[in-house]
Amino acid sequence: MKKFTVITSFLLIVIMTVTLAACTVTSSSAGILGNWKSTFDIGKIASAMPMDSSVESMKGMYESIMKAYDGVSVDIRFDLTEDKKAKMYFDEASAEKVKSKIKENLKGLLPELFKSFGVDDYKSALEGMGLSEDQFIDNNLNSIDLSQNFEGTYKVDGNKLYLTQSGEEENTDNYFVFEQNGNELKITDAQGSGTAMISSEIKDALLPLVFTRL
Repeated sequence: MKKFTVITSFLLIVIMTVTLAACTVTSSSAGILGNWKSTFDIGKIASAMPMDSSVESMKGMYESIMKAYDGVSVDIRFDLTEDKKAKMYFDEASAEKVKSKIKENLKGLLPELFKSFGVDDYKSALEGMGLSEDQFIDNNLNSIDLSQNFEGTYKVDGNKLYLTQSGEEENTDNYFVFEQNGNELKITDAQGSGTAMISSEIKDALLPLVFTRL
């Protein structure tokens, strides 16, 4: 059931490994200062994620788990301060709703999920494990961690915003392209060697990512 972490792991790759980049209307960072929020469609990303060759033999299970993310979204907060500090994190209240929605979806998917393992009577299987439906789902949802975040510094260079995670050497390679207009910050592209890990399908589903000023 480790695939429950696929989407959240991807989000953290985007935030913490690829870092963030942006293409702005001006060369000044003044316009992007402040606190921003975007709603991230996890279900859309899940449907775009290619199946890893390591789980080809578990295709049915993989597809069932991906369905658990249908209609699931999470709010992302992005704070940029005047002293060049940056923080991106999942909104706490929104993160709790994510688990609640996934749990709701999974309850309807349990028969399909167990059948992908060759088990026709999932209720008997759960009884054999000494677990109720809620306990089984909760055990797996515990692997979803939306408490992690990105914290570091940022630098604006013309139409690019570079983020460097705290404790690491300054990032001079990876960036996202953004357009900023008033209270809207739109991430339109990601560039750099770190983006090689992102398939074009996922990139298309991820972008544009639109933030609004709080």
